[in-house]
Amino acid sequence: MNRVIISGYSSAVGLKMHSSVSGGTVYNVFSEVQMLGDSGLAITAEANENQFFGCRFIAQTSTKKGISVTDANNNSFFGTNVETSDFGVWIGGAASQNIFFGTRFENCDVGIHCEGSSAGNTFWSPYFSSNTTEYEDSSSSSNVSIGGGFSTATSAVIMVNNDKRLM
Repeated sequence: MNRVIISGYSSAVGLKMHSSVSGGTVYNVFSEVQMLGDSGLAITAEANENQFFGCRFIAQTSTKKGISVTDANNNSFFGTNVETSDFGVWIGGAASQNIFFGTRFENCDVGIHCEGSSAGNTFWSPYFSSNTTEYEDSSSSSNVSIGGGFSTATSAVIMVNNDKRLM
């Protein structure tokens, strides 16, 4: 899907990707797609191996999640933008091996939130702007954010399970 706007209605998600059978919602590619709703995008239940390039996710009510990934694996986000939500990216359940490269988190209460048994989710060079909290990880396994973390002129940051180290 290329260069479209997907807009949810009242109490709806801009786009929900859900697979009721293994391999049912896989290998989709989205480029320059804008997703708006109470939450921008929800990926659940084995909706795996999807790719997002230059997409924008907006939670219109500012009380939901820009991107929610639960029990889904190997989804890739490149140069995406998440705005105005409680959680920019919320990762939970057994979600693993999802990668976010160069994602911008703007005006979120929490830019990145990981919980549950989620593991191996990686955030390369995130850009944070006007968020209350940039990153929190209460998961039982390791999720990693490497580089970036810039909201003003700072050093690069490596974060592993809330252990923040300057580079």
